[in-house]
Amino acid sequence: MGKITRRGSLALTAALAVVLAGTTSASAAGSIDRLSGEDRFGTAIDVSKQADTAAKAANYVIIARSSDYPDALAAAPLAEVLGGAPILLNENDKGLREDVLKEIQRLKALKGGTLNAVIVGGTGAISAQAETDLKLELGKDAGGEYRVSRIAGSDRYETAVNIAAAVETGNLDSDAAIEAPNPFGPNLPVFVADGLGFADALAAGPAAVKAKGAIVLSRGTGFDSYTETVLGQTETRSQTRDYLLDVTASQTVYAVGGPAAAAVGGQVKADNKLVGIDRFETATKVAGKFFPSPTVVGLANGLDYPDAIVAGAYLGADGPLLLTRANELPGVTATYLKDKVAANVTATIFGGKGVVADSVSTSISDAIGQFKVQAQFGLTGSGDEQVLTVTALPASSVTVQTANGLVDIFKGVTDSKGIVTTTLEAGDSDPTTLTDADEGAKFLVTVKNGDTTSTVYAVVNTTPTAPSALAVDGTVTSQVNGTIAAGTAKVNVYKKDGTFLGSKTVAATDTTFKFDLKGVAPAANHAAGDLVLRAADAKGNLSATVNVPVIVVPAA
Repeated sequence: MGKITRRGSLALTAALAVVLAGTTSASAAGSIDRLSGEDRFGTAIDVSKQADTAAKAANYVIIARSSDYPDALAAAPLAEVLGGAPILLNENDKGLREDVLKEIQRLKALKGGTLNAVIVGGTGAISAQAETDLKLELGKDAGGEYRVSRIAGSDRYETAVNIAAAVETGNLDSDAAIEAPNPFGPNLPVFVADGLGFADALAAGPAAVKAKGAIVLSRGTGFDSYTETVLGQTETRSQTRDYLLDVTASQTVYAVGGPAAAAVGGQVKADNKLVGIDRFETATKVAGKFFPSPTVVGLANGLDYPDAIVAGAYLGADGPLLLTRANELPGVTATYLKDKVAANVTATIFGGKGVVADSVSTSISDAIGQFKVQAQFGLTGSGDEQVLTVTALPASSVTVQTANGLVDIFKGVTDSKGIVTTTLEAGDSDPTTLTDADEGAKFLVTVKNGDTTSTVYAVVNTTPTAPSALAVDGTVTSQVNGTIAAGTAKVNVYKKDGTFLGSKTVAATDTTFKFDLKGVAPAANHAAGDLVLRAADAKGNLSATVNVPVIVVPAA
């Protein structure tokens, strides 16, 4: 046993199933990490030390103001395009702190003696003296330019807009000759959050990174304003509103929180207004939309910002940032943890016990540790095999059956991480046969751990046909052409390691596409298979991957 037959022209995948039958609590508890220091500066340094693993090795560090939040919150996507850069905090009116300097020296040594710094905010946010201190420490590049850049504006709103531009293009607003290595590119999603409060922007950070988007700020329920004289006429302008007016039809705008939703009005679809009755529910709505099955989860005090403002950069695209009270875990937050977070996922608390109490840590652990099961089908790279992944507590016995429970298909035990997988191939002789018409078909997954039993259904959805007949345009070397099935909504391009680069929107009736990768894929001579394409339908289901032929992408 262990394989399911598939026939028909389309590969099959299944969405995450959370149809629970008889879930009960187990004695195991979720794993909790806490990142904290003696103060906000120490917490940021502790987070930086935890973030410099090989997976997040960046030659950049971001410096933000410690006494206010907007610049650091808008910088979460910037940290990602800088390769996973940590955010360190400094006073606005002093030179570089000694502890911050020591951490920068540690990072510099870790990166072989080469480190670039990006300051967010003007000299009122990070002083000219602190910038000079950074220049003295980091020195100049081979071209004689200092390895220190500053992205600033006249206020928090213009600074956020300028950070958004850097996230899109990779061009850092400075005299320094350094650029972000992984810009998100054109047509990026835009997240609007209230610039007069911190809570909604906190929650927006990891979501913006996950969506490869940028964050701009409303001024409460409206927008910022300034006056400008043009040809003798005084005009009232707005940094954020003007930025949003330039958003194209292919870009998606999200409003996070009630004030931002009121500010954008009808420009944002109702489904993209993520608004709860309070900041705690708003954070869970953001988490539910962008992280339905997170691999990590962060929690921070939703009523105080200092320890939390570096969390978005640390979490990146891996998981959401949820909000809690200092001495009580809100019910909506606990519900998300119980329903969406697998028992083997570690939660990271940002801040010390005075910021998030031990009692809250226990509540978080109990919520995550509740015995629950997630079962998900996924395509392998070839598109010819299906891998069913079941996540539960470690050492749980797993049985996969036909929906009626009469035929066993697979039996196994979860590993030390609480995971077990089985490959389901075409051509097997098992009695269960899937076809293109089987969307909605269910497979019963039963998991036992000690005296506790839980069941879920893995539900099948058909996926789009992969793009085919790919060819590179003979005159536009960066353009790939091909054939797609009717009903395709987008053609997505990825690096071969799975990193998403961008997408091309197509009409549902289109059967061919042309996708110019200039400004989307890295400028290079790409060998066959360096880049891959996947088709996406209107539901967001993805096809198998297909390799892009040899292609030359010039600089944008």
